[in-house]
Amino acid sequence: MKSSWKVSWLLVCLFLTGCQMSVLNPAGRVAEEQSRLIIFSFAVMMIILLVVFVLFFRFLWRYREDSRIERPPHTQENDNKKLEITWTVLPLLVLLLLAVPMLMQTYSLETKTTQEEMTIEVTGQQYWWRFDYPDENIRTAQELHLPANTNITFELNTEDVIHSFWIPQLGGKKDAIPGRTNELHLETGRPGVYEGKCAELCGAAHTDMRFQVVVHEEDDFTEWVEAAGQDVTPEENETVQEEGARVFQENCLACHAADGAATKNDQGPNLALYGERDKISGSFANDEEQLKAFLRHPNDFKPSTDMPAYNNLSREEMDALVNYLHGLTRENVQGGSD
Repeated sequence: MKSSWKVSWLLVCLFLTGCQMSVLNPAGRVAEEQSRLIIFSFAVMMIILLVVFVLFFRFLWRYREDSRIERPPHTQENDNKKLEITWTVLPLLVLLLLAVPMLMQTYSLETKTTQEEMTIEVTGQQYWWRFDYPDENIRTAQELHLPANTNITFELNTEDVIHSFWIPQLGGKKDAIPGRTNELHLETGRPGVYEGKCAELCGAAHTDMRFQVVVHEEDDFTEWVEAAGQDVTPEENETVQEEGARVFQENCLACHAADGAATKNDQGPNLALYGERDKISGSFANDEEQLKAFLRHPNDFKPSTDMPAYNNLSREEMDALVNYLHGLTRENVQGGSD
């Protein structure tokens, strides 16, 4: 029996190690309100649970088999107005206690703030996210960049099945539904790097449909916008001197752009400033060996992905391509434009 308990606790601990996204460590106003609501609801339910367990164990002890307490006769009481009213009113009060703040919180998520907002168009597709900044005329993917302490309106769309856009530490979650545009209103808080994901089962690689959220100080965000918009993608008919850019042009250009120009090569994720990203496709460590493995066998990382395998490239071509992608940084892009 003891060994089975140990195994059970071990399984619980292993399960909890997978919880990498915390809703109880908020970094924005909406997330803080939702975190307080979760804690409040949990406290109410724990009080109810405690009362039930106290009564349960009290009756077990009081009316145990060896107890000398005289048991009441088995009589049926057909009418007790006080008990009936108590068992009806108490659950209603508890439901109201939980429902009122929850409805208020839900309503606030649907209401636009009167303060100035930034609009970002979010498009989900199997199994990645595209982010368009209409005012800045740039596009990126898998890494969402935001200014700190700013009201954001996300316009949510999808190009295939239903997805759900969720950034736990900033709060809120809303579905992206085919054929319609949903809006989600959030307020960013302190600068930092946060995790986002799809929260609706959408296919074989759903668990890896993640993205990173980078919240910048205002000046740093402005610098990122300027660098992301720099035109560094090789043109289709251009004679490319650098080996990595040549390999990119010949193998990747049909689907991917290497800069944030919003009208370029949008069949696959935009790779603007790819060298600054911590994750490959929002999920895997962006180091040299991992990136080479991903490019050669993408389906080993994301089942059912549309990206073809580039295992036809020679070692030298793969090295050049990876160096080119990892060289797409603010320093290199802005330095090259001078």
